[in-house]
Amino acid sequence: MLTEKKKIALPMLLLFASVASFVAVLITPSLPTIQHTFLVSTKMTELVMSFYLIGFGLGQLIFGPLANHFGRKRSLMLGLSLALLGAAIACYANLVNLFGLLILARFITALGATSGLLISMTMITDLYNEQEARQLFSSVVLSFSFVPFIAIAIGGYLVAKTGVMGILVLTFAYVLLLLLLSFQLPETLPALKRKSISLSYIGQNFSKLLRNPKYCYLVVLYALAGGISYVFNALAPMLAIGTLHIPETSYGLMSIIPSLGILIGGFISNRFAAKYSAKQFIILGMSIAVAGSLILLILFLLHIVSLWSMFTVAAIIFLGASCCVPNASMAALHQVEDHANGTSLMNAFALFSMGMMVACTGALFHYALLVLPLSLLVISFLGVLMALKLKSA
Repeated sequence: MLTEKKKIALPMLLLFASVASFVAVLITPSLPTIQHTFLVSTKMTELVMSFYLIGFGLGQLIFGPLANHFGRKRSLMLGLSLALLGAAIACYANLVNLFGLLILARFITALGATSGLLISMTMITDLYNEQEARQLFSSVVLSFSFVPFIAIAIGGYLVAKTGVMGILVLTFAYVLLLLLLSFQLPETLPALKRKSISLSYIGQNFSKLLRNPKYCYLVVLYALAGGISYVFNALAPMLAIGTLHIPETSYGLMSIIPSLGILIGGFISNRFAAKYSAKQFIILGMSIAVAGSLILLILFLLHIVSLWSMFTVAAIIFLGASCCVPNASMAALHQVEDHANGTSLMNAFALFSMGMMVACTGALFHYALLVLPLSLLVISFLGVLMALKLKSA
C-alpha cells in the first residue's frame, strides 16, 4: 500500500510532470495562425513543435546528471528558471515578428521544462517499488488525459481572442507559478548519495544503461507510445483548422474526446497494475493503437473526415498508448540502479525520437493528408512487434 507520507507529494508531482506537455500542446491551436502571421510554410511551422521536442529531449541528458549532483529539488528549480527565460524570449519574438527567435525560444523553454517530467519520474522511482511505481505513474497518466484537453481548449480560446501573444503570456505565467511552487517540494536524494559531475562518470553510466537489453527494449516502446500522441497533436490542428476550416475554439473544446481515451487507459493501468505484468499491458495497448489507426486510415480512404470522426477514433488510439506509457517507463527504470540517469537517457531518446517523428510527418503532411493515419499505424505496429520480442517485464 502507498503510505500517506508518500501520497502527500502526488499532487505536486502531477503538476511538475505535466508542465512540459502542457506548454507543448498549448500552442498547437495557434499553428495555422503562426503560419499566416510569420508568413512561413507548413513545413516551417511544424518546427515550432519539433524544435520544442528536440529541446525537451536534450534537456533530459542535462538534468539527469544535475539531479544526481545538486539533488532533485534544486535541479527542478534551475530548469523552471530556464523555461521562464525561454517563455519571455518567445513573447519578445512575437512582438518583433521574428520566426527564428520564436523557434529558439521554444527550444530554450523545452530545455528547462524537461526538468519537470524527469524529476517527477525520478522521485517516484526513488520512493516506490516497481508495482507501486507503475500504479502511481498511471495516476500521472490519468492527469495527462486532462492536460491536452485543458491546454488545447485554453489555447483555442486564447488564439481566437488574443492571437498568439495570449498563449505565450500564459506560458510565462504558468511556468512562473510552478517555479514558486517548487520551493515547497521535499528533497528525495540524500546528500551522501549525490554524485560529482564528470563526463567520464556520465559516459560510464550511460554505457552501462545501453548494455541492458531489457531496459533498451522498454525505452523504445515508451518512445513509440509517446510518439503516437505527439504526432497526432502536431498534425491534427493543421488538418482540422487549416484544411477543414474548423474554428480554433471548436477544435479546443472537442479535444476532450481523445483525452477521454487517455483517461480510460490510465485508469485501466492503475486499477490492474497488480494483476497484470508490464508486458501484458504493453501488448494490449499497442494492439489497441493498431486497431484504432486502421479504422482512422479506412475513414480517410473513404473520405469520411470530420472533427468528430477523427477525435473519436483518436480516443481509441490514445487509450492504447496510455496503457503502454506508464508500464514501459516504470518497468524500464526498475531494470537499473541509477534512476536519474536511467530516466534521463530514456526520456532523451523518447523525445528526440518524437521530435524526428513530428518533423518527418510534418514535412510529408504537406503532400498528403493520409500521412496522419499512416504514420500512427506504422508507429503502433512497430510497437506491437517490439512488445512481442520483449522478455517478460
